[in-house]
Amino acid sequence: MKRNILITLWFSTVFTFVLRAQTFPNERVQFVKTWQQLVTDETAQNYLKGDFSQQIKGSLLNETQFKKLVDNCNQLQKKEVPIFPDIYAYLQASIYIVEKKTSSDLTGPWQQYVNDYAANPDEKLTNFLLFSVDFFRDLSFFKEANFRWTASGGTLEWQNGKSLQLKLQGVDLKCFYYTKGGNQDSIIVYQTSGLFDVQTKKWVGNAGTVTWEKTGLAKNETFAILKSYKCDFQIAKLKADSVSLTTPYFSTPILGKLTDLTILDLNENESAPKFSSYEQRLKISNLRDQMDYDGSFTLNGADFLGKGTTNNPAKLIFRRGGKALFEISADGFEISPKQILARDASAVMRYKNGDSISIQQCFFTFDETQQLLRLAASQKGTEYFPFIDNYFKVYCYAPILNWKKGSPEPYFTFDVGTAQERKIARFESMDYFDAGLYGKFSGVGGQHPFVQLASLASSQGKTIFTE
Repeated sequence: MKRNILITLWFSTVFTFVLRAQTFPNERVQFVKTWQQLVTDETAQNYLKGDFSQQIKGSLLNETQFKKLVDNCNQLQKKEVPIFPDIYAYLQASIYIVEKKTSSDLTGPWQQYVNDYAANPDEKLTNFLLFSVDFFRDLSFFKEANFRWTASGGTLEWQNGKSLQLKLQGVDLKCFYYTKGGNQDSIIVYQTSGLFDVQTKKWVGNAGTVTWEKTGLAKNETFAILKSYKCDFQIAKLKADSVSLTTPYFSTPILGKLTDLTILDLNENESAPKFSSYEQRLKISNLRDQMDYDGSFTLNGADFLGKGTTNNPAKLIFRRGGKALFEISADGFEISPKQILARDASAVMRYKNGDSISIQQCFFTFDETQQLLRLAASQKGTEYFPFIDNYFKVYCYAPILNWKKGSPEPYFTFDVGTAQERKIARFESMDYFDAGLYGKFSGVGGQHPFVQLASLASSQGKTIFTE
């Protein structure tokens, strides 16, 4: 048993010595074979037996470049840098440098950083060399199975301070979400500059432009100008505060915050880029012909989301002949090129004499193609919220009020497919006393609650109470 242990230790020692003493040969065919023997990783083998063999045996590297590559690999091995993945990654990066004809302004400092890190090889060297493969192959700063951050144009240079960084100026910064079928979606900041930290994968950007071109909006009409912003390249997401948005909705740019995602991270019914205004009340005259808007502004992809609050809702005002006819109020409007809608909205249609028809809760839609405004009364149990006509002093219990934009005749109607027996509209005078309904609210004893409410309203001089 003792003899077996000694033999094993001897064999291990000899093997380690041979491995360390192994040099990469200066002859191209032998150089390829040596790599194929030393690295057994399946993915690496595919490369070593495929592209690598052709790159070394072919004319990609001249003799000077080849001998320099061999010498550098041997130097790294002498410093006990692991062959896989470290020296293997160095090999790939070096070949891509030649293949892509990378400037010596980038490659000279890079080689020095490799030598410096190799003096005490550790995880820092490994990560730097793995980063270098993607960087020199396709200028990727970070790469995952389904997205990568890259840049095009402009200038790049190394900057070494507390940490190793790349300084980029005047580049188009891009994040591509992709599959085997090719690029599917992207985040792009045009003409931006910034610093990329190689170790942390963080980006601090300055200036740049984001457009809504991928949503179908013209890039010269809808775009955001960025100031300073940050990105973590380990996720496919861009966030920026204090951006200035130019859009046809406003005559001058507005300030707000911007988020851009790829479809990799978008939730259902969510679009990007997304801009939200800082101002909570913005007025847009002629959002559509004879239609004004008052509320906050969010551009969600190509869709405009208008928002308000319970105490100060957003509003859409439809005009006819230059005068307000319908006023729709809601906590939020969803506005797209084809339609506008709001849930739990309230609405008022104004008569010329100042009276009105109103409803406290409804589902509002406006069909852009048909130019049709539709107020569908909400239901509580089997009862509709009534349309309240202050001119005729009646409550109208009908499911829908329609108005063809521009026409003089709004009309009550029903949903398509409503059963004949349910096609009923009920009109009640405000002065009508329903003894049965009154009786339903009577208490067990004492004064009727309606009488108590009437007395309170009379004594307080108001009909709306919040507490």
